Amino acid sequence: MPKVELHLHLDCSAGLRTLRTANPSLTVEQFEDRYVPPARIPDLPTFLDRAAALVGELQTEQVLRAMVEETMDGLAADGVVYAEPRFAPHQHTAGGLNPREVVSIVESQLRSATSRTGVEARLILCTLMHYPLDISIEVAELTAEFRDTLVTGFDVAGDAVNYELLAHREAFTLARESGVSITVHAGEANGPESVWVALDELGADRIGHGIRAVDDRALLDRLVRQQTHLEICPRCNVQIGTAPSIPGHPVHELREAGVSLGISSDSRTLTGSIVAEYAALVDETAWELEWMRRANLDAIEASFVERSAKDRIAERIREWSPNDA
Repeated sequence: MPKVELHLHLDCSAGLRTLRTANPSLTVEQFEDRYVPPARIPDLPTFLDRAAALVGELQTEQVLRAMVEETMDGLAADGVVYAEPRFAPHQHTAGGLNPREVVSIVESQLRSATSRTGVEARLILCTLMHYPLDISIEVAELTAEFRDTLVTGFDVAGDAVNYELLAHREAFTLARESGVSITVHAGEANGPESVWVALDELGADRIGHGIRAVDDRALLDRLVRQQTHLEICPRCNVQIGTAPSIPGHPVHELREAGVSLGISSDSRTLTGSIVAEYAALVDETAWELEWMRRANLDAIEASFVERSAKDRIAERIREWSPNDA
């Protein structure tokens, strides 16, 4: 099935191929031991510690370009036809690049990779929860500056357990007033109140994760009424303990309630591919083909891409048949 992946951390999708551009002697065993977390870990901060180790290796132009190429090759192999990878540019400056240079490198390589692989893509820039406001404002300004490129959205990610969304409100106001699309990590490691904040205070067009909306009937009704899209990553949620299992994941209740939602992997290296997400839903909960198709149609409708591309990709999803495989 043609797939749409809206929630994909680009820098946490760098694999062995990418890291070997800087360290050719790196073995599979060393890579997995250092950077790939187990299927179950205690909490989100522990997950982020492993992510930080991986991101710390992505500090040169050569490695950043390799990261984009490897990720896009993986998406193409998985049948993804549209993706919106995201990353935090300030995490890639230890090698001497400045944030603007980082964005320019990643955007230009993504443009090349979309042409080569046939996977259409746009880029979301992230600030992080623990960053001071001035850095969040700088990321918002970069998002506005690069609006005429593949950069299309602004997000805040990271440690939602120990930091507050509202600390970044001024940056989101700037992004929104610049015409930038907004998605916000909320309602995963923290409760449904964070989704209210993302919608009402930060102006979110979409919500990253958002699974805790099931705990608030008024919020659930609002999401359905306004068709606010949730970017759901089931295996990642189970991995960090915010959902008990794939059968016990809130995605099923959200789907039955009529919430607009799509399925994503979160990060190809830390959690696994989007194919693994689909396989888990089908094998463990017997998700039906048409539910998958609906999720992809919801995702492309909620994407931060021009109307003509939405319509073209949606038609491709509608026309696909299992006999095409």
